[in-house]
Amino acid sequence: MGLSWIITDIQMQQQTTLMRFLLIGISSILLLMANRCATKPVVPTIITSNFVYINKTSKSIEMTIYDRELSFYRNELVFESFLIGSTDSISFQMKGEGIFPFYLPNEGSISGDSAIIKMTNKCIVNYTEFERIRDGIGIFHFPNYDNFSKELINQPNPTFYYTFSEKDFDEALECE
Repeated sequence: MGLSWIITDIQMQQQTTLMRFLLIGISSILLLMANRCATKPVVPTIITSNFVYINKTSKSIEMTIYDRELSFYRNELVFESFLIGSTDSISFQMKGEGIFPFYLPNEGSISGDSAIIKMTNKCIVNYTEFERIRDGIGIFHFPNYDNFSKELINQPNPTFYYTFSEKDFDEALECE
């Protein structure tokens, strides 16, 4: 009876040890699988884009950028104005998750979606309907930029040039 009791005790210890190792092994496998299946946070790619607006006319240009959505929520007109002298230029450097010419975080987080370009008593109205530059008009439409290309859009730090010419002045309407 003593020998069978010792053998039974050894078998029980082996089973207990085996169960512990199985539990540790299965737990480790489950943890590894959970880590591989877990979604890793997407880190947004910050793009630094430069926008240069060139005035090749004989007149000064006042460019006023509006944020219609922010204006609606604040119940007041939100805008920033910039003056571009005759044969001069102005540039903006934008940093963000996408390429958009008038996201001005230093100017109170204005995300321009429309603009009035005023040349003396004539005006050009440019805007985007969907806050996407591909769908807009004038300065809110990438193909209107002088150096537009699909390759440029995919660069990490693109510089876009837009030139105002006498033709723009000739086609502008009288300001209201």
